[in-house]
Amino acid sequence: TQPWPVIDGTPTVTIVHQNHDYSHLPGGQAHYDLEETQINAELGGGMRNMYMVLDTEKELVGGEIRSPRFRLVRLIRALERAVQPEGEVSGGLRWRLTRALRRWRRTVGEARA
Repeated sequence: TQPWPVIDGTPTVTIVHQNHDYSHLPGGQAHYDLEETQINAELGGGMRNMYMVLDTEKELVGGEIRSPRFRLVRLIRALERAVQPEGEVSGGLRWRLTRALRRWRRTVGEARA
């Protein structure tokens, strides 16, 4: 862990991401369960080293840096990170709980959008 603050700029900065389907991938499925994704995650130090804006401790809003407001989706993400297994072993209780929390987080996030 580094002592640097991580700041979410998405409330202020315009981010552009191309919408696309997954037809270019085997079976047209999302990349999450593909072997290549697992290998890339392992090379990056495992899934415990994969972060997202929900993991930030500050956010940039209206030109000011502040602590993020409470949101259910952030709480679910924190729980997901807390129970996430150290290794990449799939199928254990912690792995299943992490997957369930991830699905719940996506549902809550989509409902809010």
